[in-house]
Amino acid sequence: MRKIFLYAYDRINLGDDLFIRTICNRYPNVKFYLWSKKYNEKVFDDVKNLKVLDKNSKYLTFLYKIHLSFYLGYKSRMEKRCDAIVYIGGSIFIEYDNWKQILTWWDYEALNRKFYILGANFGPYKTEEYRNKLASIFNNVQDICFRDKYSYNLFSDVKKVRYAPDILFNYQCKTTETKKQIFISVIDCLSRESGLDKLCDKEENYINLLLKYIGIYVNKGYTVVLSSFCKIENDEKTINKILDRIDSNLKRSVKIVNYNGENTDDVVSAMAESEFVIASRFHGTVLGFALDKPVLPIVYSDKTINILKDLSFKGRYIDIRKINSELYVELDNNYDFQRIADIQQIRKDSEKHFEKLDKLLLE
Repeated sequence: MRKIFLYAYDRINLGDDLFIRTICNRYPNVKFYLWSKKYNEKVFDDVKNLKVLDKNSKYLTFLYKIHLSFYLGYKSRMEKRCDAIVYIGGSIFIEYDNWKQILTWWDYEALNRKFYILGANFGPYKTEEYRNKLASIFNNVQDICFRDKYSYNLFSDVKKVRYAPDILFNYQCKTTETKKQIFISVIDCLSRESGLDKLCDKEENYINLLLKYIGIYVNKGYTVVLSSFCKIENDEKTINKILDRIDSNLKRSVKIVNYNGENTDDVVSAMAESEFVIASRFHGTVLGFALDKPVLPIVYSDKTINILKDLSFKGRYIDIRKINSELYVELDNNYDFQRIADIQQIRKDSEKHFEKLDKLLLE
C-alpha cells in the first residue's frame, strides 16, 4: 500500500478539513499520515485511510524535552517511510517577518523528499527576495498547483508550477430541496489585525452590514442561517455579537449552524438548501458556486478577488477593507449575475490539482 505524509491547516476549519477529506477519498487505497494534534482523531474518525500523528503526544513531548533533534528525527523517519509528502492548503505562502526561518523547512523538504503542493495561493507578500527564494524552492518540488492565476503568473517561468481552480469547486453534495432561506458565512474582523489585510477597525461596519441583510430578508419571510466555519478563528464570537444586537422578533427566524469538525454535512446541506449565499469565508464563496448558488462574496483578502477574476464573475462583491456604513448591495436586483456561467467546466478543471499525484498513486 502506498503511503503519503500529509500536511494541512488542521485547526478545525471547514475548507481545509474538506481538502483533507477530498484527497483521502480520491485515493482510498492509499494510507495517509496527517501531522497534527489529537483532537483531529475525532474529526477524521470516519476517514479509514487516514491516521492522525499526534505531534503533542506524551511520547513525542518526551522526545522534545530530551532534545529537539530526537523529536524531529521521529518525524523525519515517518516521512521517509512514505512514498511522498503532500502539503494541501490555501494561504500557506504569506510573507511573515520571520519568513527566512520558515522557508528553511520548505527548502529542506523540497530537496530531500518527493514533495507535492496542492491548492495553494501565494501572498500577500512584500519583497522580491521572498518571492525569489520560493521560486528556487519550487524548482525542486515534484509539483505545485496554485488555485489562482495571479499566483501562477508570479512563477510562470518555473516548470513545476501549474494552475487549476480551487479543489473544492468539485466538492460533491447530496441534492436537496431549496427553502426560502439565505446562508451567511461570517468571519471575525478582530482576529485579522496582523499582516497586510488588517480588518480590526472594520468590525462595526461589517456587523452592521450583516444586520441590515438579516433584517431585510427576515422581513421578506426568509430564514437566515449564520454559520461559523472555524471556531478557533473566532467566527462564533462574531455570530454572538450579531445575535446580541438582533431584535427578538427577527431572532426567531435566524438559525445557527456552526462547523465543529463533525457536522460537515449539516453545514453544507444548510448552504445547499438556501436560495442565496452571502460568503465572508473564502470557501463560503467557492462552495456556494460549487452548489450552483447565487453568491455575494464579502471579501477580506485579494485571494478571493483573484479567484473571482479567474472565474470572470459578473456579479458584485463587497470588500471589507473598504467597507463603510453606507455600503450595501441589493441582492434581488443582481440575482442572475451572482452565479458562475460554466461551473461544470470549472468543476472538471479543479481536478487537475491531482494530475501529477495521480501518476504516482493511481498508475
